[in-house]
Parts: sequence; structure tokens; C-alpha cells
Amino acid sequence: MRLFFIIFLLVVQILKQITSYFTGTLWGALLLSLSIYYGASHFCIDVLSFEEIIFMPSTLNPETQAMLAASLISVVGFFMAFHTSAKLWAEQKKHSIGFDIAESLGAHSKVISQESIFICSYLTVICDLIEDVNSGVEIGPERTSYLFFQAERFQDAKSKIIREVDELSSLRMINNFFLQTKKGVDRILEAMIDDLNNRKIDISVPLPFNPKNHCDIHWIKEFSDTFDYEKAALSAKKISHTTASSVGMIKGALYSPIVMPGFGAYWDMLKDTKGFISFLISESDRMKKNKT
Repeated sequence: MRLFFIIFLLVVQILKQITSYFTGTLWGALLLSLSIYYGASHFCIDVLSFEEIIFMPSTLNPETQAMLAASLISVVGFFMAFHTSAKLWAEQKKHSIGFDIAESLGAHSKVISQESIFICSYLTVICDLIEDVNSGVEIGPERTSYLFFQAERFQDAKSKIIREVDELSSLRMINNFFLQTKKGVDRILEAMIDDLNNRKIDISVPLPFNPKNHCDIHWIKEFSDTFDYEKAALSAKKISHTTASSVGMIKGALYSPIVMPGFGAYWDMLKDTKGFISFLISESDRMKKNKT
């Protein structure tokens, strides 16, 4: 039953596209007119031959010829102007939607990048602190005070990343139909969101500080043995890299109908061919890994 419903929807969509082409485009209207003209004889309808249509105006008086020519010019001109304006409006609307999506992606990715950079630096300092604790270095309150008082900022940064990733998922679902019209864009965005969902789990580590005594070394050791803070810091760094690279490719694809790269961009790409190819390979491997 479900398969039948899907096939029915597919057939309806195909018929809708065909009808839209024949009634909404100049070439479609021409093909439809020719089909009706040449198919009229099958329904026992007498129509003028092509030669009769061509030479018929010559049999009319000059006044009728002038009126016919003026009417023909007006009708054809109006139809062409309407078709051109409708097509330009549709193209403009399509570009506008693409630009709006690109701007939204840029806004969300900016927050994710900023917060992930802070989390990465914060966790890196914690990793250095843990390494010194395990090495027997004496830890003074001045080293843990900053980390302890920035704990709320760290939690807020994690919450922002989670919220922004959810916003990206909603943005993709809302604009999925449009993104499917851009080759590869939806796949890149899906891979990025999947990667961010995996990374945000890695950075969700508790802070190794005793609320009553943030210099408690035993507390720090216990947490460092349980949770991998180095992995969390690396994941935060990869969040920033993944977001910047993926959103950059998506925005490039969405802006490309209007803003095309110039000669300088291609020249720089050729000069760094090795780095560019390595980047494409790494991104392809990352998307394949997320897919599996």
C-alpha cells in the first residue's frame, strides 16, 4: 500500500511537471500548439494547411492585414514579455532563497566556531593542568581559579553549540526541497550536521573541580582517569574546522549563480593544487565516514 502511494505521488508529480512545462513556458506552448494542430485531423477536424496559413493574409484587404499584424505583434509581444518577467522573477526568487539560507548558515556557523574555539582553548588548559598534576607538579590556586570561574562560560558554550546544531538540523529540514536542487549541497550539510552531533557528545565532559575546593588534586585525578579531556579538546577543534570548511563550500554553491570566482581565484587554486586536492580528499573521506 505504501509503495502504491509513493508511485501515485511520483506519477502525479511527473504529470504536474509536464503540464507546467507545456502551459508555462514559451517552447512548451509552441510544442502544445503544434501537437494540437497536427493532431486535429485524427479527430475529424478540418484545419488550414500550413501553406494556406502562410498565404491567407495576402488574400485579405490592407486594413484587415494591418489589424491582423498589429494584433499578432501585441499578443506575441505580451506573451514574450510575460514569460520573460515570470522567468526572471522565479530566478530572482530562487537566488534570494539561496542567499537567505547561506546567511542563516553563516550566522549559525559563526556561533559554533566561536564557542568551539573557546572550548578547545579551555579544555587544552585543563589538559595541561591534568598533566602537571599527574607529573607531581604542585598546583596553586592561581592556576585553577581562572578555570573554575570560567566554568559557567564553558557550560554556556556547550549549550550554545548544541542549540545551534539543532537549529542547523531544522534549517536543513525546512529547506530540504530547495537544497536538493543544488548538487551536493544537501549531502555536505547532512554530513556536517552528523559530524557535529557526534562531536558535541565528545565535548560534553564534566569539569574536574571540587565545588568546595577547586584545588583538590584528588578530585582532578579522579576525573582525569574517568574522562578523556584530550579527546574533548580535539573534538572541539574539529568542530570549528568542520563547520568552517563545510559552510564555506555550501555558501560557495549557493552564491555561485550570481558571484562566480574570478581568474585570481582559479590561479591561486592552481598554485596550491596539492593542498586543494588533499582538502577535497579529506572532506570526501569525512563524509563517507559519517555516512557509514
